[in-house]
Amino acid sequence: MAHGKESAAPDTLEVRGVSVQIGDRHLLQDIHLTLKPTEVVSILGPNGAGKSTLMNVISGQSKPSTGQVWLNGRNDWPLNHQALMLGVLPQSSSLSFPFTAEEVVLPGRIPCASHHEENLMITREALRKVDGLGIVCK
Repeated sequence: MAHGKESAAPDTLEVRGVSVQIGDRHLLQDIHLTLKPTEVVSILGPNGAGKSTLMNVISGQSKPSTGQVWLNGRNDWPLNHQALMLGVLPQSSSLSFPFTAEEVVLPGRIPCASHHEENLMITREALRKVDGLGIVCK
């Protein structure tokens, strides 16, 4: 995505005219969405409606056929900067190895470039906030 003349407002996530087409199949057509801090939004629809496709486009995991996604006034953030502003929790995931909850959460601190001890402290605090300390070693 190229940084255009017309930017989005700061502290917003904007989806502008996003469409996704694979072959003859239109997965998303001309989606427009603006999200501001503290807003809670639900995206609802039947299976195959394009919810996951939209989330993949917003997170940068997939490119739209047309349209753009703007985050905090820009649409050209380097991935390491975008990772500091946008978090994605997948619908489901499975681990093939016996990781502890702490070992699963800790890599989320990689973009922050903090020291290991600080990352551990922040990770444990995050787990405490969601009553996850009981599963740190599980």
